[in-house]
This record gives sequence, structure tokens and C-alpha cells, in this order.
Amino acid sequence: MANMTVQQRNQLERLDMGDTPSRLNIATPAQRRLLSMLTPVFAVVLGLLVYAAARVFDGWPHAIVIGDLIVVFFGVAAWVWPRRKHA
Repeated sequence: MANMTVQQRNQLERLDMGDTPSRLNIATPAQRRLLSMLTPVFAVVLGLLVYAAARVFDGWPHAIVIGDLIVVFFGVAAWVWPRRKHA
């Protein structure tokens, strides 16, 4: 980038700074209704899965494994969808 003019550098940087719309902002009203109906269903399923996991929980070795899984899950989520830094 050292041999570029200011205009050339700005054109390259604009590609990275482009603001992409959120998927929820571009969803149709029918898709939003579907999402609003499925969200409580998914919350109930998540609650049942957490209850089932708690029933088979057997001491601190399982806590370590579950903690590792949670850390890996959030690490992958942060890697897949990084937060942008706004100037």
C-alpha cells in the first residue's frame, strides 16, 4: 500500500467498511412472523435440553466438559461473526 495514492487506498478500505444490512432488516413480513412464532418453540426445546443435561450431570468432571463446550461455542461464534470496530 506504500506505492498507492490516497484515493487508491480509500477505495480498498471502502470495501471493508461497507455496512451490510442485518438479515432481520431485509426479512419479509412473512419471515418475521415465522421467526416470531418459532422463537418460543426453540426456547422451550432449549429448556428441555438443558433440563435433560442437568439430569445426567455427574459432578465436576462433567462441569469441566460442559464449560469447555461453552467456551468453544462462543469462540466459534465470535470467529464466524466478528464485531466491527467503528471509528
